[in-house]
Amino acid sequence: LTNQAGGCKAALPEDQMPRIYPSAEERFKAKFIVASSGCWEAIKRGSQGYGCMDLEGKTIPLHRAAWLILRGPIPVGLCVLHKCDNRPCCNPEHLYLGDKKENRRDFMERHPRAKELVAKGAAAGAVGARKFWASMTPTQKAEFVARRRETQFGKGAAS
Repeated sequence: LTNQAGGCKAALPEDQMPRIYPSAEERFKAKFIVASSGCWEAIKRGSQGYGCMDLEGKTIPLHRAAWLILRGPIPVGLCVLHKCDNRPCCNPEHLYLGDKKENRRDFMERHPRAKELVAKGAAAGAVGARKFWASMTPTQKAEFVARRRETQFGKGAAS
């Protein structure tokens, strides 16, 4: 940079320098370590075992971010599935696209007790829902439903 007199301008003070943000790919690469199995395992994992990352203003599972950043768009209606059956893995070589039906079939094939676990979970969910609603008065139920509609569909949707 030069000034009008032809001399060099002083560099901007540190607090006035433009901030340079890392690319999505750089941020993604900082989120995993490479395991001996070849899996790229998320360093930080949520309660379900998946890593996550902010991408385009949304927090998404790390394996979906891997697909979007390294492979491209995910067609509507498809999921990013794991060949390695390792939830923290985000290695694109271990991922493939499939629908929810394929994901469920894959889960059932890989886990011998899957049918039992799915049935147990469905039964527990039904009991939990009955207990949830049973603990409320009719007025509380109406208020809950109205609040839920408002937050899900925006103000005025309840009317």
